Amino acid sequence: MPERQQKGVDTLITLDLVRLAQQGAYSTGVLIAGDRDLAEPVRVAQAMGRRVVVAHPARAGVANELRQLADQVRPISAGEVGRMLEPRRQPRRPERVPAGV
Repeated sequence: MPERQQKGVDTLITLDLVRLAQQGAYSTGVLIAGDRDLAEPVRVAQAMGRRVVVAHPARAGVANELRQLADQVRPISAGEVGRMLEPRRQPRRPERVPAGV
């Protein structure tokens, strides 16, 4: 099994959290992470009037600084995480009924 790398993931999360806050793309952001490195972008988003909820797998830890900053901290189950990662299903299109039937 190939080794997974997470280089730059915190940077990408930071950019999204801050950039989308600047654009007014969300009023409440849900951050599924617990790293202390994300405390500063949470502060920045909150300074722009955004709420940040930290959601974490039930057995994963959350850094104290991030826990204190978050507007809400919520554990999530493995099932909830799995449902978030499922591909979206395309809505069924209604069948066309031929004219005159």
